[in-house]
Amino acid sequence: MSKRRPEVRLEHVHESIVFIERYLGDRGDRELAGFPMLRDAIERRLEIIGEAVTALRRDFPAVLATEPSIDWARIAGLRVVLAHAYDKVDPEILLETIKQDLPPLKEAVRRLLAKS
Repeated sequence: MSKRRPEVRLEHVHESIVFIERYLGDRGDRELAGFPMLRDAIERRLEIIGEAVTALRRDFPAVLATEPSIDWARIAGLRVVLAHAYDKVDPEILLETIKQDLPPLKEAVRRLLAKS
């Protein structure tokens, strides 16, 4: 399988962040915990982000190195947790991660896409 251009993976990350923002809106952790389909959709998008970042780290590490303030390894690790330790994911922690970590990730991805 050929390597995808980094822009393709970055677009996957950006698109997933936009979808998460739309899905979540102004909902809080109680609503996230109370709506399994919403939580499933958000977790799936986080898995996509993690998988895209994993591929970028493997195939295009120099691209990600231009945004050192982002913990790319932690993002990739979230996918592993969601896929393999799904029963230990706390909705409150998930929401906190989304609110704190997605905005700077979104801005970093925008900058990377602008450079490409």
